[in-house]
Amino acid sequence: MEDIESRVARETGITKGKLAAVSLSGGAAPGIVLFAETAPGEWIARARTVVRGELGPAGTVGVVTGPRGFIRRTSSGKPRRRHMWQLYTEGRLAGATEHPAADTAATSPSTEPALPLDRAERLLAAALETVSIPPNSAALFEGSLAEGFGNEGSDIDFLIVAPGAEEMPTLPTVVFADGRRIEIRTRSEAQLRAQLERVTGADGAGDLDEDVLNRCQRFRNATVLRSSAAVDLDGLSALLPAGTFAATVSDWWAQRGRHALWFAVALQALGADAEADGWARDGLLQAVKSWAATRGETYIETKWLPRQLVRIAAADPGATELIDAYRGLAATATLDEVLALARRFGIADVADDPDRILLARIDGVTTWPIGDRIHVLRDDTDVFALSERGAAAWRAVVARKSVADILRRSPIGTELAEFVRLGFIGLSLRGGETLRPALAMCKPLRPVTPIPSTRMPALGLAGGGADRDIATLSPLPAQRFVACAMEVVWSNVVLENAREDLMGAVKAGQGAVADIAARRVIAMCVRMVLSTYGIHPLPADVAPGPTLTALVPDVGALRELVDRAAALRFGAVLGSGASGLDELAVLDELAAAVREIAGGTQFPASFDSREQWRRTLDISYDWLRPAAYLDTELPLDEARDLLGSGGRQPHQHDGGQ
Repeated sequence: MEDIESRVARETGITKGKLAAVSLSGGAAPGIVLFAETAPGEWIARARTVVRGELGPAGTVGVVTGPRGFIRRTSSGKPRRRHMWQLYTEGRLAGATEHPAADTAATSPSTEPALPLDRAERLLAAALETVSIPPNSAALFEGSLAEGFGNEGSDIDFLIVAPGAEEMPTLPTVVFADGRRIEIRTRSEAQLRAQLERVTGADGAGDLDEDVLNRCQRFRNATVLRSSAAVDLDGLSALLPAGTFAATVSDWWAQRGRHALWFAVALQALGADAEADGWARDGLLQAVKSWAATRGETYIETKWLPRQLVRIAAADPGATELIDAYRGLAATATLDEVLALARRFGIADVADDPDRILLARIDGVTTWPIGDRIHVLRDDTDVFALSERGAAAWRAVVARKSVADILRRSPIGTELAEFVRLGFIGLSLRGGETLRPALAMCKPLRPVTPIPSTRMPALGLAGGGADRDIATLSPLPAQRFVACAMEVVWSNVVLENAREDLMGAVKAGQGAVADIAARRVIAMCVRMVLSTYGIHPLPADVAPGPTLTALVPDVGALRELVDRAAALRFGAVLGSGASGLDELAVLDELAAAVREIAGGTQFPASFDSREQWRRTLDISYDWLRPAAYLDTELPLDEARDLLGSGGRQPHQHDGGQ
């Protein structure tokens, strides 16, 4: 409190010894009462600014003046703050005069501005001392306070309309004056005209967004503080008559409310009860906003809906029963009860009937089986690996079938709800209308992107890890995911080829050839490891041990295997007359360890038989398909031939193997 007294004294010129700041207690919001042993004057507004700077805009600031000696003090001269507070609340502080804030008018159902216009004009003048605006501009008082809402914590909003067609910035200028936060927005006459014409020219309310409706609403219900002969405010207002705008706002809220309520029906059918309840109640709120707009209450933001309903009831007592039904809706209300009340507010075509809600395909969602694991590619960007449970449910999804029909066939509500959240499938109504649910004051719902898998390595021959119950997002973007997987596959193939060459060279006693083949084995092993960790493009095939240590975490044991393999010299071993089998075992141990990491322990011995080569081609083809879809660079030109042949060898006849 002493700091506040010091700041007030410094800013107002009043001696600190004549001030006592007392913290309010028992209120919902923080507050301070400033007692001053001095006459009232212009210093009060400045003192409020200082105190509000400490409390924030929603804080309560009281100012009480009185004669010398009315501040109670201890023998040492310090204010007896608690005692002052008690005397103040009991009305026993002799000579005290309270000076209430002049910022807001009393709460009432009136549509008149909640801030006196002379006060608004003074605040505008104070703000324009530090803000430059185009000459010959008009100035309007807009926003919640201008429309009869608001409180001491509300911003003061001004709209400056400049003549001409200059592109004014969207971002408002924020200033502070007399303890209030003031936003000044600028629009040229042409910009404002374009916004109004966008509303009048829309094919339907669904083509409009909240921002343009809000901008038009604020302009239509603003109070002109400064007119200008250069700005045709009346002509602008005439572009969007009040009745037309009210009907548009009502339709906009009604459409959004319908979609939210239908989405609640779908979620409840899928077993997502908590989400369904939230969407149902928000859909009802939007229905009420639609109904309110038909009665002229077109203020877009929902935070002042309670005050809007008060004004409607005051103007039309016959609406009180319906308003009370909304206010009194129980927290335990069922979906049917919410839908019944929504019908009373005008949303009459929503029923708890999941048979009217169909599953719909989503553009950019594709399915890619890799071996036994199904992957879903979303927007050609995100890769999800499905668990066995998720894959089974995914196979049961049939577009254009109703939610009820799918659930009758298989109890996969939890999985379907997750597919909807992730944007794998959409929902539509019978008749073709796609559901685009949106909460009030929010953009339409978009697919959720969950935390990606933290499993390392990030992928293997079978694809991404399926850590979550239904679908797991890979930490790798789709292009890199597929490119890395292709490297794992082809590194396995080359590893098999290099090992075959190595064994032949050892058997033939060709030490130099064996050393070259051994280096290829090591290089392919390192490539596989790096690719499983999502590293792409790959570094050069040199310094395998240091490369692993630099790029892969916790690689100690594998680094030892790589270093042992890199130290082998088959030329010297075979030249000494040894068999080289012990050295082959070292390389086989390395290959086995790497394949364990890559999930490729069952990778076929590609060059041992026709059957094994066929399995190799099958694995390769699984990965080539998504690679071609994403136009991923292929590691070998031969891969294009395999893709073009549908996974078959190019010259193989039907009876071949």
